Amino acid sequence: MAALSAVRHDPVLKGFYQRLRAAGKKPLVALVAVMRKLIILLNRLLKNPNFTLQSHSKRVEKASQQAPKQTSQQLDGGAAVCLGASV
Repeated sequence: MAALSAVRHDPVLKGFYQRLRAAGKKPLVALVAVMRKLIILLNRLLKNPNFTLQSHSKRVEKASQQAPKQTSQQLDGGAAVCLGASV
């Protein structure tokens, strides 16, 4: 249920879901990818209490503006790199 709500209301996860759907992924597959991303974000929050989604979303938006021709798989890898970086 959290993933459904995130897809509807969170601009970053909504864009991620829409990119996957545009790439031809089935709705359930795209939703599971959003679930996984939420779990990764929550685990990162547990490790670093100062981590904010606003700082993460700014990095993702900046990365997508610099290279708009990337595929969703390449952008997902970039977001994973942002999650691994110290904030």
